[in-house]
Amino acid sequence: LRIKTNNTERMVIDNAGNVGIGTTTPTSSLQVNGSLATGVLNVTATTTLTEAHSLVMVSNGNTGISIRLPPAADCVGRVYSIKKISSGSGTVTIDGNGAENIDNSGTYTAINLRFESVTIQSDGNQWYILSRL
Repeated sequence: LRIKTNNTERMVIDNAGNVGIGTTTPTSSLQVNGSLATGVLNVTATTTLTEAHSLVMVSNGNTGISIRLPPAADCVGRVYSIKKISSGSGTVTIDGNGAENIDNSGTYTAINLRFESVTIQSDGNQWYILSRL
C-alpha cells in the first residue's frame, strides 16, 4: 500500500507489513524519517494513565499523589515517562494495576525531587523501569 500526496509517496506498508513514514523502504516494523510527537499530560492530582498518555509532567507541590498504571496485559510494549516538575516536598508514587508489579514490587515511590523522572514499559505481565534520572 502506498499513500501519495501531490504525486509524492508519504507512507508505505510493504509486503512484510513494515510501515514507512517519510521512507519508501522501511527496514523495521515502523520506520519514521522525520520527527515524532507523543502526548504530554500535565497533572496536579492522582491520575490513571491511558493509551492517550506518553509523557506525564507532575506538578504536585507538597501533596503526595499517585500515578496509576493500566493493566500491563492491555498495553504490551507501552512506555510511559513520568517526571516531577514541581519543587514541593510531595512524593509521586507510581502504582501498578491491582496486584501487578513494577520491577517485582507493587508500587514505585522514588520521585521526590524536582526534575526526577522514571521511564517504564509493560511486557504484558508487569511493568519494568527502563531508566531513572
